[in-house]
Amino acid sequence: MTSILLVATSTSLLKVDTETEQVDVLDDRHGLYYGITWDRQHYLVAARWYPKWMPTSQIERPRLLVLDANFNVVEVREFGVRAGALHQILFRDEHLLCTCSRDDSVVVYHQGSWTVWYPSSDRRHHGRDTHHFNSVWIEGDRLFVVGHNNGPSDIWEFSWPERHLIEKHRIGLTAHNVWREGDSLAVCNSGSGTLENLRGEVLATTGGFPRGVVIGLDRNIIGVSWIANRSNRKQSPGRLQVFSKDWTLEKEIDLGLCGQVTEVRSLGEDLAHNGLPLPSLTSNRIAGAD
Repeated sequence: MTSILLVATSTSLLKVDTETEQVDVLDDRHGLYYGITWDRQHYLVAARWYPKWMPTSQIERPRLLVLDANFNVVEVREFGVRAGALHQILFRDEHLLCTCSRDDSVVVYHQGSWTVWYPSSDRRHHGRDTHHFNSVWIEGDRLFVVGHNNGPSDIWEFSWPERHLIEKHRIGLTAHNVWREGDSLAVCNSGSGTLENLRGEVLATTGGFPRGVVIGLDRNIIGVSWIANRSNRKQSPGRLQVFSKDWTLEKEIDLGLCGQVTEVRSLGEDLAHNGLPLPSLTSNRIAGAD
């Protein structure tokens, strides 16, 4: 497993070497950073670009940052539809899926156009922060979306690519992320400072507010933040916890006063991501481009 990670935080996009523990800032000009994914040519990062004079979610300017293989921002794209409170994003099967917690939606880019998908069939929930959908992951013919509900949380399981609801699984408190752990699904039980599976088994106790997951072949990595109100999250420190595959804590990496950690992606094998090779500089095609 490579030692290089991309980490999104309340204030910046970071590149972190877990071996040397060197932390480099790749971008800090686009407000709060969240989802990270990539297609075959570019890294894609969700950013909530607040005006400097009024850093509030009510007037954020959501953007998709497009980075080349050398981590240079080559384009800043607007979304073609409403995308309030961007959270985790995922590129898979030529679809770019972006969770938007405040709108209770998933914004989807496919075949040259943007659409808005509401996982809940209840129209009263549409455009409102009811389920706070914040995480998305695809495994085979199943699509999983986490709704943390601002309390007791659920994993919504859909067919893929049809997106027909199959089942909802109750798990955790203000949960984030979803991945396969053995024969069960697991999440960051952020409200309890633990990692937990559907059987209620605690895989690890992180303390703080766990969010952002790498599930590698030889180790796992979790982003952990101080518990803080939204108004003071930018002033809080973040860290990474590195675990063995049996969830024994090996070390912690201090990220400094980066704000809360929102996403962690490995530039190597990551069973909680899309399985695509890293971007190359051989093509100019950009996901989300017209």
